[in-house]
Formats: sequence, structure tokens, C-alpha cells
Amino acid sequence: MDAVIFTDTHADFPRELLARRPPALMPLAGGPVAELMLEGLARSGARRVVFVASDTPYLLERRFGHGERFGLDIRYILRRAVAGMREGLVKATPLLDRTFLVYDRLLVTDIDPGPVLAAHREAGAMLTVCAPRPDPADPPGPAFHVLDRDAAKDIPADFQDLSGWAATLPRHAVHTLHPAGVSVAVDGLPTYHRAVLASLAGLPPFSPSPGGVALGRQCEVHPTARLVPPVSLGDFTSIGRECVIGPMALLGERCVVDARSEILRSVVFSDGYVGREVTLDGRVVDRNLLVSPENGTVVRVPDAFLLGDAADPGLAQAVSRLLQRLLALAALIPSCLVLLPVLLVPGWRRRLIRREAAGEYVQRDLRGGKELRRFHMHELRVVNRFLRRLPALWDVAAGRLNLVGVEPLSPEEAESWRGSWADDRFKRPPGLVTPWRAMTSREPESDEKRVMENYYVQTWSLGEDMRILVKNLFVRRG
Repeated sequence: MDAVIFTDTHADFPRELLARRPPALMPLAGGPVAELMLEGLARSGARRVVFVASDTPYLLERRFGHGERFGLDIRYILRRAVAGMREGLVKATPLLDRTFLVYDRLLVTDIDPGPVLAAHREAGAMLTVCAPRPDPADPPGPAFHVLDRDAAKDIPADFQDLSGWAATLPRHAVHTLHPAGVSVAVDGLPTYHRAVLASLAGLPPFSPSPGGVALGRQCEVHPTARLVPPVSLGDFTSIGRECVIGPMALLGERCVVDARSEILRSVVFSDGYVGREVTLDGRVVDRNLLVSPENGTVVRVPDAFLLGDAADPGLAQAVSRLLQRLLALAALIPSCLVLLPVLLVPGWRRRLIRREAAGEYVQRDLRGGKELRRFHMHELRVVNRFLRRLPALWDVAAGRLNLVGVEPLSPEEAESWRGSWADDRFKRPPGLVTPWRAMTSREPESDEKRVMENYYVQTWSLGEDMRILVKNLFVRRG
């Protein structure tokens, strides 16, 4: 049994949240959304799962790998964001059995797909729609589908979901099932918040909550704090004195809640800081972002003493920059064996060029105006990528460039991205080694690079820089 999961066709989440994590990795009690889906498929005897995403398959691959810990063979397919479902299915079908499951949205369900596959084969229909309806008086719940490989190419190019396509097919071509069970879709912020509350309460299709309070490893809870079940705290989370956490509160890893704060019916993503005497009721918090699930309103809280990042990156950024400059100086010593002949031979000296590039935003005036920092970096005009960038080690040692950072763009190209959805990339300095070298084994397109850079900036850490650097040094790319 094989399955295809489309991770972002119904992703009605605020852009500010999606810049930091894809919907498939939004946390629920027990793990991210996609992880709960994979665990359910593994229990049902699935063999292979293909994720189809428009901009984030590398993040899923980093989290789930090739599926060894689930006993699955997991593959990842990239499709264009503007394309419909057909493009993703056509790319995925060579990896799949003749008949397979299709989840055209993120969907957690307790329905066993095995009997659904058998019913589809018996009916001989082009498409089977499995929409649970435990009570005949209730409308059908969110559906998943069964599709034959030959039918994928018949889907119109502009359709984004199979239910819409099913409505255009002849009646005999569609088989509809209403099995007993529960399905919960996570296709937007309101449905995500409801899924969090259901997972905390242990309601179907989620596993029953063991005791109502789930504590991660090495959590610190002050003796005067109260945990009102159901509550879930991630690893290394700290709760201050006289706090009230719950009911219905989900806190991710490494969160810090200061004294006399109250959190109920809310989600605090990993690394979030909640200041003193702050009350959160029915909110989603991602560091300094305060989001209302009912209407999707996003407020960026400027006061870090109210909401912010529990791991303040200021000192880490200074340490990272100093460490990268020291590493560049150390690398320059053996590099002189290559660079000195270039500087001494007149013919080779002409290959050393000095090009202008644009860096991160810098403050232009006291009113908050910003402009792109411009600098010069050195390169060799050669085909080999390693030799071409070797002189830029001097720019790193001089502080003009980071060892790890976003791609150094020409001023013209940087201006074309300024003020767009990729504006976050200009919050970090450019680097000699770029993050996508550690995220994917192929050369991404320009839009994909900007997506990866936005994610890198939003989730930056000193450890992540070192991981990218080590992976670039010791993993040979094709």
C-alpha cells in the first residue's frame, strides 16, 4: 500500500508563520502533523509514502529522512506553487503501485485504509472518495481518496483538490465510502487550533491522553506553578513561579514562561519566551508573533520582555561571526599555496576579480529607513567552484563576508528581491557557504534558494551554522 501526501494545497496559514515552518511540521500533542500521519500509515501496513510540496520538501526530508524509523520508504517531490495537483501526481506515480492513497490535504484519521483500497478495487471506479460520517445526521468529514495510476493524467491542470475533480466526473466513475471513524483536517489556522485542542484532550482520531499532563525531558516547573490538564510541555521547557498552564495548553521545546503568567487553550511554539504576568487565551505564539486562530490576525510584539525568543541570538551571533573569521584565517594559511602563484604570475593575476555585492539591511537614518549594505568580494575567474571562491576567504577574515550565510547577490538582483516575500533574507549577512548546500543535493532554482534563505534566517542558530559548514566540507556534492 502506497500513499501520496500533498502538504500545502490547502495551507491557509498566515504568511508570517509559514516563513518559519511548513504546515506539515506544525506541532500537535504527540508530534508534528505529518509525523502523526506517517505513524498512522505505518500501523496500517503502508510501504511507501511520497510527500509533494511546493517549497519545503527539504525541511520534511531533514525531519523524517527516508523513513527508517517508521518502517516506511519516504520520497519527496517538488512541484510549482502555481500548478495544480496533476503535476505532483504525474511526478509521483512512477514511484507508486498501480493503486494508491491520496491525501490532498494534511489529514489525521483513524480509518484503516486497507479496506478502503479493497472496496475501490471491487467497485472498479476511477476514483474512490473516503469521507467518514459516524452519524447519518452529520455531514461527511474531511476525505482522503484512492486513485489509479492511469487516472492521474486525466486530472485538469488547474484543480487543487480531488473532491472538486470528483464533482465533475460521471456518477459511475466515482465510488463514495462513509466508513465509521474520525478524520481531522489541518488545512488552515482555525482547523489547526481545533486539532491541537483535540489532540491534547486525547479525542479521536488522536491517542488517548495518558493522565492529562505530558512532560518532556528535563522540564523545570516551579513548585508554586499549577499545571491544569490537559497540558503538554516539550523538552527543556521552564515554567516560572505562580504560573497557571492549562487547561488545553501545548508548549514546544525550550520554552520559557516567566512568573505569574497564564496560558490556556493556546499553543507556544519551540524556543518561545512568555514574559511576566502575560495571559494567553486561545492564541498561537511563535516567538514574537501573536496569532489569533479565529481570524488569522498576526501581531508582531516589539517588546521582547512580553513575547520573544527564549534563546536570544545576540551573543550567539557575535560569537558566530568571530569564530567564522578565525576559521577563515586558519584556512588562509594553506590556501596561500594556491593563491601566491596566482598573485605572482601576471597572466593568472588578471583572473583575480573584485566584484560588487549587496549584503544585509543597515539602518540609514534615525527614522528607521533601511538600505542594503554594499561591499566588494574577491573571486577567481575559473570553472572550479572551490578555486573560484577561495580568495573570498580574505573577505571573511576582514569581516566583509560571513563564512556561512545567504547568497551574495549583485546589487541589481538584490534590489529586485527587496520588499518582496523574500525580504527576510536581508536580515542576515551573506556568506561564502550558503544554507541550501546542506539542505539539498541539487542546485535549486532562484525562488527555491530564497525560500531556503528565509527559513535559514528565521531559524538561525550557531549550531545550525556549524552544521551547514561541516556538511559542506565533508559531504561531496554531485
